[in-house]
Amino acid sequence: MPLDSTTYTETEPTLDDLIAWLETRDPNETYDYNDIHGCLLCMYGRARGFDVTAAGGTYFRTADDIEHRVVSYGTGICGAWGERQNWTMGAALSRARAWRASHAV
Repeated sequence: MPLDSTTYTETEPTLDDLIAWLETRDPNETYDYNDIHGCLLCMYGRARGFDVTAAGGTYFRTADDIEHRVVSYGTGICGAWGERQNWTMGAALSRARAWRASHAV
C-alpha cells in the first residue's frame, strides 16, 4: 500500500529519533525501566504509532512480532535492570546525547 506523505510518515526507530522525542517530553516525567508497559522504549514506540507488545533494554517488539532495536547494548540510556527507581525523561535525554556524542563518526 502506498503511503500518503501528507497524512502519514513512517519512521523507523533510531537513536536520533528517540532523542528528538525525548526533547518534547517534560524532563521530570518518570518511567519505570522494569515495567514492560511503562518503560521508556514502550512509551516511545507507542508515541511513534507502533503497536508495542513488549520491550527489552534496547528494543521494543510489535504485535506483528518485529523487533525494533533503538539503541545498542550496554548504552545505559534507558536505565538498568533491577534498579527500583523512577527514571526521568530528562536524565534519559542527557544519557542519550552523551552516548551519541561519544560514538560520533
